[in-house]
Amino acid sequence: MPRPLLALPLACALASCADDRPEPLAFGELCGVDGPLRIVELGPDQAAWTWSLAGRLYYLPFQYDADGQWSSPDRALWSTGPCGESPRHIADDITYVLTIDRWPGLLLACISGTGVVSLDPEGVSPPHLAVPTAEPGCRVHWTAHGILDFVADDPADTDRATPGAVVLRSIPADPRRDAAETEVLVPAVPRRGVRYGEDTVHYLTPDATLMRLDLANRGVTALQANVYSYSVTDDRRYLLWQDAVPTSGPSEYPTGVVSLRDLGTDDSVSLGGPQDRLESYSLDWIDRGYLPYRGQQYSLTTSTDRIYRVPDLDFIDIPPGARIASDGLLADDRCLLERYDGVHALTGPWLSVLDLRDETVTPLFSAVGQILERDADSVVVLAVPPCCVDATFTDEGELWRVPLDGSPATLLAERASMYATDRLDPTRLLVGLDTAPDRRMNLHLVDTDSHTEHAIAAGVTSWSTEPAGPTTILTYSASDDHGSGIWRVRLPPAP
Repeated sequence: MPRPLLALPLACALASCADDRPEPLAFGELCGVDGPLRIVELGPDQAAWTWSLAGRLYYLPFQYDADGQWSSPDRALWSTGPCGESPRHIADDITYVLTIDRWPGLLLACISGTGVVSLDPEGVSPPHLAVPTAEPGCRVHWTAHGILDFVADDPADTDRATPGAVVLRSIPADPRRDAAETEVLVPAVPRRGVRYGEDTVHYLTPDATLMRLDLANRGVTALQANVYSYSVTDDRRYLLWQDAVPTSGPSEYPTGVVSLRDLGTDDSVSLGGPQDRLESYSLDWIDRGYLPYRGQQYSLTTSTDRIYRVPDLDFIDIPPGARIASDGLLADDRCLLERYDGVHALTGPWLSVLDLRDETVTPLFSAVGQILERDADSVVVLAVPPCCVDATFTDEGELWRVPLDGSPATLLAERASMYATDRLDPTRLLVGLDTAPDRRMNLHLVDTDSHTEHAIAAGVTSWSTEPAGPTTILTYSASDDHGSGIWRVRLPPAP
């Protein structure tokens, strides 16, 4: 039976009712209870992943060991009503639950090694295989033309060089009754050379020729010979590739000449030098007229990042010791830079911004950290070095909002972590703190204006939220002195 727990004893469990304990929350009413309600009782030390769909909560129990590794022998999927009523066993061997926009409200799941199945919400009928998938974890690519998958010749061989076939699965008209049909598009190609687009498949032949297959008419075009690796823009405008002839000795990551081609004009140019790697370049910004080059991340004192302007290919050398931040291009032709070599901060502020028009640099934030959010005017920075040399992914630090115009940063929270920090609304965060090796943590609601921490629950391993008018329903899995289970609570509206 569902049983309630009041907020005050729960807050005391988090902090032993000390004077500096986090402030308890005034929870709203849910299922007749003004506080957390356990809707599912789990076994000792169990936790669960949860999904809400069509008025029911679906959950997949699992167990963490002392080192934080999880296991779920039968992978049994269950469901219950929103207040814990009418529990049902749905199916076994489920990897995860998923929904697809094409079929809103339809309960689907992945059975790894089998495919995407439709499930009976009543748990009476067995899972129906709608789309078989060969890739582990049902990692397929959905397009308007069908579902792209790779079928390895040896399913047990997970090496990226293993040969196999690119196939197209048809989209079932009704996945509750129909099943996808399979068409082989490209046989006998290495897995590592296959790239999927919305209308195309690019692949490398065994003789290192880059090919493009058009899904609309199945036409095939040879783009470039002697290719080791490559990248293509979604609009088919630009091709970036590394020559198949290595310029270094035997290596898992060989170097070679990297070139850029405008497929519209067929103009090509070599970039960098003879000992280059495709992975150092990114086409993500090329629609904005920039091509970033990132040197060896752990040798920043001897390797310089660079930003090319396209199509002229003149360039800006990034100041020595700085690195182009991931997703660092801003809307006003400025770029975020970081000074950190993966081991320690280098001389100067950790975060700054480079104006690509006049090459001026504005310092933003001194302490080494991680960017968790970004908007047009600021970034949210967790003042903890990136995992996993100087810090672990559960380490805690201050959370700051850093304006992009160089004005002073504003403290948002005194404690947060990369592992468990979610924004609930513009002024509140859900933060998992004091994370133990078995991944259990204390879940708090943090007000970013007052920096107040409000206790929600202890021993939490996972959570999810769903809007409910001006309030939010929080579902979380926890194991503590009160037992193991899935709990739901209505959070108060923002002040």
